[in-house]
Amino acid sequence: MKKELCIKKALAMVLMLVFSLSCVISAPKVKAEGSKKTAAPTVTLNGATIRTDANDGNQGLRFKITVTDAANVKACGIELAKSSNAENPLDIGTANTNFQKIYKKTTEDDGSVTVEYVAAVTNIPNTELKTDIYAKGYIIKADGTKVYTAELGRNMQQVASASGNTFDETGNLTPIDRVGLKLTPTDGRGVGIIKGLNEYSLIYSNKKVHVQFDVRMQGKVADENETLDIVLDAGNGNTKILGTVTVTNDWTNVDIPDVQFPQIGQGQPCIYLKLSNENSDMSDKEFYIKKRLFEVVDPGSAYTINFDNFSSEDVHVRGAGSAEIVDANVSESESPNKYLAYTRGNGDADYAFGAYPIIKIKLPDGKTLSDYGNISFNQMGVAGDVGYKPIHVAITTSLDDAKSINSEDSCLGIAESGCGSGVWAFMSNYKLPTDNRADLNEFFLIIRTHALSSKDGALTQFAIDNIKFYEKETVK
Repeated sequence: MKKELCIKKALAMVLMLVFSLSCVISAPKVKAEGSKKTAAPTVTLNGATIRTDANDGNQGLRFKITVTDAANVKACGIELAKSSNAENPLDIGTANTNFQKIYKKTTEDDGSVTVEYVAAVTNIPNTELKTDIYAKGYIIKADGTKVYTAELGRNMQQVASASGNTFDETGNLTPIDRVGLKLTPTDGRGVGIIKGLNEYSLIYSNKKVHVQFDVRMQGKVADENETLDIVLDAGNGNTKILGTVTVTNDWTNVDIPDVQFPQIGQGQPCIYLKLSNENSDMSDKEFYIKKRLFEVVDPGSAYTINFDNFSSEDVHVRGAGSAEIVDANVSESESPNKYLAYTRGNGDADYAFGAYPIIKIKLPDGKTLSDYGNISFNQMGVAGDVGYKPIHVAITTSLDDAKSINSEDSCLGIAESGCGSGVWAFMSNYKLPTDNRADLNEFFLIIRTHALSSKDGALTQFAIDNIKFYEKETVK
């Protein structure tokens, strides 16, 4: 216990993190008399995995190196830091007697020894799940030469997603297909709001809207269920029950094809769920939703880009990927004729802002962005890391600016896609800018998906179609 406390103190001092460090690492032994000499020793940083402490459930990141011909090195280790190429990283190495324990040792057929050496950063709080930890592996050869691996930066959320998991609202590692937006009871509505509509009132007012979402319950008893009312509140004091749904611990799809929205009022319009039985015991139940779709059936006036007559010269990319206009291989009702196919490149970093398609757009003559209020588009996963992904949109005045978007702060908004492979999703959570860009007739549009560069041996690819700019309307 004393050694563990010392390690925790060291990490807090050097990394200035609220994390503690535990290590399952060991010093490779000096070459034994008569052992077989092989090729020069090597060190490889194998990446990061999620580590869960079996005693207290605290989660962290585990970094591992593999050292070949380990009998012919004096020491090995892993340097950890909270910033890239830090001047004073925390050195977890076998030269330190506190860190001498083998994770795995293998004697190869030729008599050489391979060891695996691991350091884990634990007790990472929920507020730091997206904070990168940087690691470099190293060996010290018999002549004192220190050889490093390339540096690797990883965070908890990134590593979890790569393995098909994520962290829920309480910080628990959870399979992605179980995660959704937690519905928090609001204003006495009983279960929670699905989506506030006040930012979209000009689109939905007096329109028919296709409403779709998946909902599930997290309950202590697996076979429990609850019946919920689906309620439309237009913000004008009037509510309407659209239907009911029986919710269990498994995802249930709700699909209402033509909700007639009234004239939007001046309050907080929304669709929410409430208990059909107001006396139900909610002490052991929570509700989650995902794959939200709010699509205007009759959108009114909109300028649409469907790539059927679009010039490939107006399509660009940032990063090592590629974008091209291709013939659609799906039914006309989903995506007529052509769409934009974007493929990530081998050189693109996972989850990077530096990899996305850029589309040069010209509005109709006499029109500027000030004539439009919102933008929507369809997106479909094709290959690689597809599924439930945050999607950012940005608009810039130049191609150079379009290739320099590096944070969410520069974007119009974010929508979370429920599209899987071969499934078109409607993305509509983007409100057009009202600053100096509002006067633009020509501009550059980026659509950036937060995803791995590849998965299961395939480069990540998305299809984009039916980009729509909705004209502003006057609410009577």
